Amino acid sequence: MKCPKCGKWSLMKFYICKNCGYKIDIKFEELVKRLTSENDDIFVSGMRDACSYTHSNKFYGVYAMEEAIKRKAKSENIDFYEPGFTYRSGIEYAEARSELLSLARKKGFLADVHLTQELISIWLAMYTHLDFNDLAEEIIEISKGLDEIHNFQLLYNQMHDTAVLNNNDVQRE
Repeated sequence: MKCPKCGKWSLMKFYICKNCGYKIDIKFEELVKRLTSENDDIFVSGMRDACSYTHSNKFYGVYAMEEAIKRKAKSENIDFYEPGFTYRSGIEYAEARSELLSLARKKGFLADVHLTQELISIWLAMYTHLDFNDLAEEIIEISKGLDEIHNFQLLYNQMHDTAVLNNNDVQRE
């Protein structure tokens, strides 16, 4: 098995990497693997399972989404956006959608996770879930595939589920 921490192939003894000592949670790794899958059915199944942990008031699914985002972005240092109660200018609300579509065109949702999540948050403040579906379809069309919509959904759900758990006063473990 390839160690997710050091990246080396190793015979795992009790799911501990012999190279770096990292303790591997196989269930977690399988969930992250599904969340990074390019196959839509596998990704959706992983997203459904990750979100189910939120309904059980557990951060486990959020942790898996965060790890999937880090691996897809190829960066350990991700600054996730935490939406709060803020006011924006009308211009920011008006431009959020076009900026999201511009990022989708460049396949740039993971280039700056914090910015992308902030734009999603700004955009959501002005629109309904029907508009959300329209935006998703446009992202798929513009980016010519499912990879960016998967990234968009990971970023949205990580932010949303974190907010839900924080509102429920669930503490990160």
